[in-house]
Amino acid sequence: MAISQEVYASLNILYASQAPSASDISLWQTDPSLTSLTWEETVLVFANSAAAQQTYPLLAAPGAATDATRRQYVLEVFNNAYGLQEADLDPAEIDYWVEWLSLTNPDGSPADSDGNGIPNILDFPIVLNQYQPPEIQRALLNRAEVALDFAAQFQLQGISSFTEEDYNTSWSILETVTAQEASVTAALAANLEAAVAAGGAGNSVALTAGQDDLTANLFLAAPVNNFGQVNQTLNSGDKLTGSGTNPTLTVLWTGAIESVLPTFTDVETLNVTNTGTGLLTVLGASVTGLKNVNVADSIQNFSLTNTQTAVETVSLSRTNADTTITIANAALAGDEDAVTLTLNQAGIATDNALLTLNPVSGTDGYEQLAIATEGLASTVALTAVGIEEVTITGDQNLTLTNALVNTATKLDASEFEGNLSVISGTGTIDFTGGLGDDTFLVQAFNGADIVDGGEGTNTLVVTAANAEGITAEDDNITNIQTLALFFPGSAGATLRADFIGDEITAVDLENGTFGAYTVRFNAGDNTLTTFDNTGALNVQAEGTATTDALTLNIDGTAGVNDVTVASLTLNNVDRPIEQLTINSTDALTGHTIAGAVTLPTTVGVNNAITITGNSNLTIGGAVTADEIDASGMTNGAGLTMFPGSTSTIAISITGSGGDDRLVGSTFRDSISGAGGNDNITGGTGTDRLTGGDGRNTFVQTTADSAIASATNGVAGTAFTAAQTITFAPVGTSAVPNVDIISGFTGGVNGDILDLGSATAAVSGIGTANNALAAGTNYFLSGNFTTGTGVFTITSDGGGADTLIIQGFAGFGTNIATNTSSIVLVGFNSNNLVGANII
Repeated sequence: MAISQEVYASLNILYASQAPSASDISLWQTDPSLTSLTWEETVLVFANSAAAQQTYPLLAAPGAATDATRRQYVLEVFNNAYGLQEADLDPAEIDYWVEWLSLTNPDGSPADSDGNGIPNILDFPIVLNQYQPPEIQRALLNRAEVALDFAAQFQLQGISSFTEEDYNTSWSILETVTAQEASVTAALAANLEAAVAAGGAGNSVALTAGQDDLTANLFLAAPVNNFGQVNQTLNSGDKLTGSGTNPTLTVLWTGAIESVLPTFTDVETLNVTNTGTGLLTVLGASVTGLKNVNVADSIQNFSLTNTQTAVETVSLSRTNADTTITIANAALAGDEDAVTLTLNQAGIATDNALLTLNPVSGTDGYEQLAIATEGLASTVALTAVGIEEVTITGDQNLTLTNALVNTATKLDASEFEGNLSVISGTGTIDFTGGLGDDTFLVQAFNGADIVDGGEGTNTLVVTAANAEGITAEDDNITNIQTLALFFPGSAGATLRADFIGDEITAVDLENGTFGAYTVRFNAGDNTLTTFDNTGALNVQAEGTATTDALTLNIDGTAGVNDVTVASLTLNNVDRPIEQLTINSTDALTGHTIAGAVTLPTTVGVNNAITITGNSNLTIGGAVTADEIDASGMTNGAGLTMFPGSTSTIAISITGSGGDDRLVGSTFRDSISGAGGNDNITGGTGTDRLTGGDGRNTFVQTTADSAIASATNGVAGTAFTAAQTITFAPVGTSAVPNVDIISGFTGGVNGDILDLGSATAAVSGIGTANNALAAGTNYFLSGNFTTGTGVFTITSDGGGADTLIIQGFAGFGTNIATNTSSIVLVGFNSNNLVGANII
């Protein structure tokens, strides 16, 4: 298989310091003895060529290589490939490649480090390029582009084979090309001038600063310097008559804003590069026979007005500038007028290229538009009245930022390999996407519109009201995976995403909702993303399966940086969703779910909430779920739950790496703070709590735990070593019936027990079990058995664990009736200080 022209040009640059001629290119594209070569064989042809040995003296005598000659070789390749000098390079990188070139096999022969059968010394230019960053590789890509253009320009002059002088001329231009786009523009202009100079008189002519009356095949209108005064050479009054095949005028404009009125007769191709300071307008009242307009490397706008022949092809290359072409009405009077538009890096997202293809007046324009993309992606604001059918091909991404006219009801991008973004008019459409990830914004969307997204992951963008209007199965929508709504969802409305085609698994609320909103998906894994505030969200999945999942993305990248969702309900009886992921991202300070988050309480299913993202999340209402896991949050983001967010069922909570506020239920919970400085409230049930890293606060106020099932003796017995206090598991539970805190850290900067009484704990040894002082906190050192709930008292500091007993005023001072005992597992009472209790 033949190598591409771009690769062939790069090999010529890397190994021969020259551009290939048109005949060179043709030979490598058609000769079976060359097209059948493998990549490795191709590299060896170039590396062993006389041209390579002339370019790199080391290749002519590899057996005599020294570190000095290897170093020179490295520097020569960097210069030939990228135009980089030694001063531009990291000395360590130079040394690395010198050492790499010196590697040998055990028998002393040159090493083949990548195992492709080519010694390092021969494929070094290829390997070097593979390991360069894209910003360096860009220089070689630019040189290859200029090299191919050099061959093309010379071929237009009838020169297909190069002399040694031609090859040398090519390198004198190529060596000026760097990674900068401006160097490409200058080199392309130099190519043209070199080709015109080589072509000879009669075949091509250069315009002058005066009025010209010329006949030729190639015309060059480049600025001229007359005694220090730079003058443009395309002027009003110029009369150019084309001859031969594809007569071409190339305009290199460097002047200020200007309008010119020339006469072109049978000049078929117009090439324009406007690097001046203002708009160049060619008044086309006397322009006939023009078929092709190519605008490249322009930084200023270009306009061709009232040209008398319908242009057949237009190309925009490497420009963000605007181009306007208007055609005389008579030239577009038919009903099958067609134009082909080729785009290569025309416009970018922040500066699109505006292209206008219109009749001088009225709406009888081109009926058919074919768009082809190549090179790099393009973003174009296209205005073309009268268009009825659009065909899109090519392999580079294309964004059309203007809506197509209402008459453009047919679009076929089925062979397009890039990603397409297009906006329809308001007519009923039949659009087909291509092989990439396509986005269709459809105005006035209804059930009659046909949209086939094609391959890839595709998005349909419509108004919320239009989408809400689909109340029955819409089979006209196929191969669409994401439904995006612009304008807020209507208060109280239901969006039947399950009706719009059969593949939608994601809905984007680009502007949130005006109020309560219901979204119904098909069964399975689905995603809802909101970029703005919403009312209460009720999200459903068709069917009664117990494996449905929803990802809620709360995204702050749009107009509202801190988004508020009123509440989230997933427990529809007929259409529940059992698994929820909340992804909180890109907030200014944090996102909020103000009310409840409610999952179903499906028996036998772990109804779980996973929280991820780089932004804080606050949940203000009750959470109904078996589990919350926020350990996947990043960037120091934390989860904040308020007392109002107490779960209605027992819950397991894992915090984030940031600072969390975690709130359990009135049942037996398991809560882990993970990283950060966390605030943990277990609630009135008996809980298992873990602080994790950071300085954590455990909120253990009145009645937050349970009484002991068996005390150290009859009422009045003083606490002493070897006695036991039991918090036996209740019912079928295997967990002791007491709050258990693991990972507690003592000391002045340690964790905190919020007991509602800021008094330091005192030893309970010697205190009667029914004579606890009201408002006093007690500690007992001992050893806790988690299987039975038995706490065996030791002398102070003698045990591995610590029991905290609160003597609450108004709640009794007898351990048998005291309702807040806490076991600090793995914590020695000697480490308890006053600062640990508030």
